[in-house]
Amino acid sequence: MIDHHIKSGAGAASIRGIKPEMCIAHTLIVALFTRHGIASRLSSGTDSKHSRASLHYVGYALDISFRGVPQKLIDLLHAELKAVLGDEFDVVKEKTHFHIEFQPKGPLNE
Repeated sequence: MIDHHIKSGAGAASIRGIKPEMCIAHTLIVALFTRHGIASRLSSGTDSKHSRASLHYVGYALDISFRGVPQKLIDLLHAELKAVLGDEFDVVKEKTHFHIEFQPKGPLNE
């Protein structure tokens, strides 16, 4: 059984105020991790400390931990996340997690 979860306990992740675009992204992330037989762990939503202008604070960013995932698979997941989420999302591989944010580059309906 694959376990997907939102970090709880001390330093818990909060999804309060997460925007619909991020809910769709999270659904796609869980599906991708499941396809690889890996549990996904949402480690940060609108919580925690981020840069002053972070999109976390307005519900347009999520962090997905890859603790315990082999480096070879992390690189593959990074490439696949970028492909699955498309051009309106930025997927950044950080030291311990993927930072995923909704960041459209052009005007609506362009």
